[in-house]
Amino acid sequence: MSSFNLDHKTVFVLDHGPTLTESSKQNVDFDIFSKARPQGVVPLAPVSKSLWTCCMEALCEYSRVVWDIFPGEKFLRYVVSDSTSTFLNSWKHEEQSMSHLMTKLAGIGPPLKTSDCSVILGLVSAVAALCEATEIQQQTITEHPGHIIENSGRIVCITQLKNDSHRRSLEECVAEAMKQHNKLSESSGILKILSIEFVLVHVKSFGSDCEVTELRHVLPNHPSVTTEVHDVKATRHGIAIGNRMLNLLQKHYNLSVTSITGIPMKEEQHANSSANYDVLLMHERLTGTMDRAKIDVSDNELTSSMSLKWCTPKINVNELYHCTGAARISPVDVNSRPSLCLTNFLLNGRSVLLDHWQKSGDAGGGSGSSGSKNTHMISCCGSDIFLHALDVYRVPFEDPPSISDGPGGRVTDYRINDFTEIAKKAELLPIGHRLKSVGNEPINLSMKLLDRMSKQWPLVFSKTIVYNMKQAEPLLQVITKEIISDDEVVNCQRVIYHLISMEKDGTALPVSGSTTRGPNKHKREEQYKSMWNELEGLLRLHSTISTNHKQVLDCLLKCTGKESENGNEEKPQAKFRVSTKEEVFESPESPPPVKKMKNESEMAIRPSKGAQSILSMWQNHMDNQNSQFHVEFCGRLTSDSNKARLYPDIEDEVSQVQAASSQDKNDRSGMRRGGGSGGHRFGSFHRGSRQDQGKSGRSTPTSHMKQKAMKKMNKPYSPKT
Repeated sequence: MSSFNLDHKTVFVLDHGPTLTESSKQNVDFDIFSKARPQGVVPLAPVSKSLWTCCMEALCEYSRVVWDIFPGEKFLRYVVSDSTSTFLNSWKHEEQSMSHLMTKLAGIGPPLKTSDCSVILGLVSAVAALCEATEIQQQTITEHPGHIIENSGRIVCITQLKNDSHRRSLEECVAEAMKQHNKLSESSGILKILSIEFVLVHVKSFGSDCEVTELRHVLPNHPSVTTEVHDVKATRHGIAIGNRMLNLLQKHYNLSVTSITGIPMKEEQHANSSANYDVLLMHERLTGTMDRAKIDVSDNELTSSMSLKWCTPKINVNELYHCTGAARISPVDVNSRPSLCLTNFLLNGRSVLLDHWQKSGDAGGGSGSSGSKNTHMISCCGSDIFLHALDVYRVPFEDPPSISDGPGGRVTDYRINDFTEIAKKAELLPIGHRLKSVGNEPINLSMKLLDRMSKQWPLVFSKTIVYNMKQAEPLLQVITKEIISDDEVVNCQRVIYHLISMEKDGTALPVSGSTTRGPNKHKREEQYKSMWNELEGLLRLHSTISTNHKQVLDCLLKCTGKESENGNEEKPQAKFRVSTKEEVFESPESPPPVKKMKNESEMAIRPSKGAQSILSMWQNHMDNQNSQFHVEFCGRLTSDSNKARLYPDIEDEVSQVQAASSQDKNDRSGMRRGGGSGGHRFGSFHRGSRQDQGKSGRSTPTSHMKQKAMKKMNKPYSPKT
């Protein structure tokens, strides 16, 4: 069941007969010559407004305020009743505007002076109009076909009554028309009227003796019809009728009147100085304003239920405040100079804080005291001016905690600019009724956008690597879109290829507090691994949006060697790298040293600082047990500094042969000095058997080594000739 209040639909019945052609009897002096008048010039006769003119001026002010405060929410219709009934507009949004109303009023002309005019025709048409559905009601019927619509409305008849009997006849006419239309609703499909509030405004000229009893009662035989009668004179050139209509407006829509005092405005005569002015505003009732039951409907001017003092200096429009409510405002006197200056000032994007003004002697002192608090704020949003009610109670927002106490630490560590960009992209503004035909509502589109952009959104720079890299910005901007083109997919792949080239070149990553300068390659590898993991997680979260998003993820997995998940090819194993110094002193066939380097999985799981986790303690325990089953190379155990000498026996024999050759040289040198028999020995040694000589006829150390090696192998030694 969907319920609509009485103020959802209001129909004005305008008496266009001879009763409103009467003058208001409030003369306006039209003669512009006040003192010296040339001879022969006849002074101009004074003029006065008719009752019709006074009523239309009041009606336009009533309509303007309703459409200013409730655009697209409250609906007004107008029926002109003379010899026939004519509608000036319908329930459509396009015809709910001041321009349309003024055009139609100008087209109908002044009231007719024929005797066959009657307001009863307009009342019957007004009841029929309440049976029609507005666009909001029609949308509810379409979305919820089985729901019952509680349809109610208000009829305001502006006419001149003859007496109380005439009033009762009009009441019976409305009640009977409602009864007949409710019977037709069962068969014709029109909406059934649940209740009607019938407001009769009896207007009369100044000095008229036609009085009608003002009352409010429920018809005895028709409890669904409530009648309210108002008797008003067109005094002060029709201002009294306008005041009565504004008081009715305040009661019908539960509005409040607030006075903004102390507004500084510069005078044209004195440009260097400024004067303070007051402006009356009407708006929906906020917390702390007057209740509807206390509103007194009279011909007097509207009185403010709350006074707010203008505070300077102005505030930043982007600054957020804790508000308990907000309402659109409409100036009571829209054409006055202070109202025009205030609205133009606020429509330029300004915001002003307001203090609750109190009279001297009240509790709390004046608003200008140092202990005063800002209770309201007036600002413009989406070409509409709003009055915000601030929370005057003590809340955590009054003294917010320091941002340095958060997880980011310093203020500069937070991604404030990135957060501002997201907020701007998801910003919502009021839209007109013409844009409500859009398939997807803006709030749903904004929620989807926030969901995509916040799937992975680090709060501070120290918790991310990808968002700190300018090289990855094109990919980050594209991957959050709902639809990605083929060209954007190619650009994302280029970003991935560029990141791979950076890793090959050993480019340092922008990590806060990193010390990767110098030969510390392992820490740089850890950072690149963290960067790839973060980027992969981001692409996986967005890979379900479309096939193009999935292509970007597949490109990353292919480049990082993780296609084993799809079964295409095996993941390449990491190669063990040793330094150049170890490659010089160790043989390629020798096993690696006992001291093992930490693998990537251990480095990713184990914490770098602080207490160890249970998993790391268990892994350390298992590593110690596994190291006991490892059989160490016996050569390394007997060597110094964990370096074993290869082929030590051959090296000893080479040293012995070198020592023997040096001894032979000494003997030959001694024979040269002695001569005689020494020459025979030298000759016999020099011309010995060719089995012990080389090609030059001299015995070499290499031949001795080969002979000994052949003896051990029990093979004859035959040197090459």
